[in-house]
Amino acid sequence: MNATGAGPTFAPPSIHFWMGTDNLGRDLLSRIIYGARISVIVGLVGSALSVVVSTGYRHSIRVHRWAFDMIIQRIVDALCAFLH
Repeated sequence: MNATGAGPTFAPPSIHFWMGTDNLGRDLLSRIIYGARISVIVGLVGSALSVVVSTGYRHSIRVHRWAFDMIIQRIVDALCAFLH
């Protein structure tokens, strides 16, 4: 992955290097995919966490409708007061 001289430097896109190479001859596509893996993991974990939290919130509202809704409204009002 980090080997220098793996290919020609600054090569244009070709059948071997789909996005070309950088100044050290490394394949740009493989480096972009390698660098994007953390972003993809963070996005998937964030989405999964939001699904779990919103499902729990929705279930709590169905069980304790009035009390829980009033508590959440006050929390959101307080957050809006600080953020706006």
